This record gives sequence, C-alpha cells and structure tokens, in this order.
Amino acid sequence: MAAFLSARPEFIGRPRQVKRLLTDSATDLGRERYAQGAGLVDLMRMLANV
Repeated sequence: MAAFLSARPEFIGRPRQVKRLLTDSATDLGRERYAQGAGLVDLMRMLANV
C-alpha cells in the first residue's frame, strides 16, 4: 500500500477505492476462498489498472 500510495498520492484518503483496486488486481491462487482471500497482491497490475 505504501508503494502504491507513493506512486499515486491522489488515492490517499480514499480507502474503499484502494481496496477495490487491490482486490480486483489480485491473482487467484486456486485455493478455497476462505484460505486465500482475494489472492496474491500484484502491485504492477494494480498500478496499470489506474
């Protein structure tokens, strides 16, 4: 999150949008949802989706 907010300071103070970007850009690990959450965080994909 610190790296993302450092690169995109306009998202500071907008936690719901940051969370949505984070979960939308996560890579599915093929495990049960309760065991993996949204998946593996992919910062580069998150930055590319903005």
